[in-house]
Amino acid sequence: MRSDSLYVLYQPSADEGINFLREFKLNEFDGEEDDVQQIYALKATTSYRSIFCADNRLYMTGQRPEILDLTTNEVLYSEYVARANPEWSDFGLVFSHGGAVYRSVVWNDASQGLDVVRDYQVVGHLALDIAFEYPPTDQYFYGFGTARDVFRVYCLETQAMLLELDLAPYRIGEWPLKKHVDRAGNRLFVLAGNTVLLVDLGPNTRAATAVVVNQLNYVEEPVLQGLLASGHLTGNSYAYKISAARDGFAIFNARSRSFMMYVAISETGDKMRPVWVEHTRREITAINTEGDLLFGIEDYRPKAWDKFNGDQVWQASAGTMANAIQLGDHWVVFTHPSGDLQCFRWKKPYLSPHRPG
Repeated sequence: MRSDSLYVLYQPSADEGINFLREFKLNEFDGEEDDVQQIYALKATTSYRSIFCADNRLYMTGQRPEILDLTTNEVLYSEYVARANPEWSDFGLVFSHGGAVYRSVVWNDASQGLDVVRDYQVVGHLALDIAFEYPPTDQYFYGFGTARDVFRVYCLETQAMLLELDLAPYRIGEWPLKKHVDRAGNRLFVLAGNTVLLVDLGPNTRAATAVVVNQLNYVEEPVLQGLLASGHLTGNSYAYKISAARDGFAIFNARSRSFMMYVAISETGDKMRPVWVEHTRREITAINTEGDLLFGIEDYRPKAWDKFNGDQVWQASAGTMANAIQLGDHWVVFTHPSGDLQCFRWKKPYLSPHRPG
């Protein structure tokens, strides 16, 4: 999603065909899918690709990645044009910053670092072990190590490591460490095992910083202890995802025994206060917004909750196959890699009667 535009990448099921991209301007779309113009087309065989919008660019990662300028529909980078390093794996992750393209050397091994590419020539290498889910949108490049359990923040401008956190102290028992990160404004919300760490990135200037300013052990909260005592949470069923906004974050898991906790944070970040917890024997996932709502999926049905007290305020009339959620301007879109799409327009802003004064 970008504003009210939904970008959908079509891939042929046969060995030969045309890959193409359509831009659905949802405020204008009349339901006739075939009438929507293609803004990009590629005659090639691809087995896996995913897309992500950032800074008016569309990143197509996976097999032979590409970058598309969404203002001009011009291809800025494509490994169907040239591959700068013959030793790259055929699949890769890419992002751009400062006129350069950063490309993973190995698709599933971040410890091999990134090559820096200009004009389809390798001009440098970052020997970093940082696995990232989405391309960075500024100089802050962050993610988790793969060789060991650490979280790192690196500055692309100064080529300096700003922060390295050892996550071993946050492990829960002998279970593999569950970890995830989300960003809201100049804050990173790092979920690691039993704890959420709040990292302040400071002003987005060349003198970049990254400092842990607060942390919350959510497992020690009485309401979570109650779920453990009742047997609702057992084994490896703690939170593994986090979704953040400037005023708080939601943590959740998506298992047969699920829970979702919402935590409010103060403007300065010095206070983190659990507000409510919902638990269910159905799978649940959610995405936070800068408004008063959480959108999500519970028991295969799109829903929305009041973030300030946890009340469900909406649910779709039909179920969904979706496992991911995208937010646009007044739009929420539920997606699945198989091609299942459901788009909902939130016409009137929801103002919670439970919002703190």
